[in-house]
Amino acid sequence: MEKQLNVWIDENIKEALADQAQREKKTLKELIEETLRQETMRYNGQLIEQQALPLINDTIQNAVHSEMYRFVTHLEAEFHEHLAAALNRQHEYIQRNHKSITSLLMRYGEINRCLLYSQLYKAYGSTYAQEAHEKAIQKANREFPARKQPKAENEQV
Repeated sequence: MEKQLNVWIDENIKEALADQAQREKKTLKELIEETLRQETMRYNGQLIEQQALPLINDTIQNAVHSEMYRFVTHLEAEFHEHLAAALNRQHEYIQRNHKSITSLLMRYGEINRCLLYSQLYKAYGSTYAQEAHEKAIQKANREFPARKQPKAENEQV
């Protein structure tokens, strides 16, 4: 159903519309209806956009937040894995060096004990040197109790 629209517009605008209608080979009525239809749709689109934009923005923020959370969680897990591996390597390195240092100290202790024994033997005789040696061993055993030897892997419990 059609209705009449009585509107006064600027003369230049009316002439521009008439020229455009002539170029497009349309009637002035068709051009005005098309223009009004397009402007009405654009206006309605802007309203929909204004209403939908906050929803779209919230959706995007939630998606980005969940992705970032997942990414940070993944990085944290990776970091813990690398840290655990580094700590294990550090622990193994310390254990190896501890064993080396311990064996060197024991060897130097043995050399020192032999040197002291020979000095005591020369200075005070073999009996005094032997007694001093035995007392030193007893004292060392009291201060440093013997470590339990780990069982061999192939040994049955």
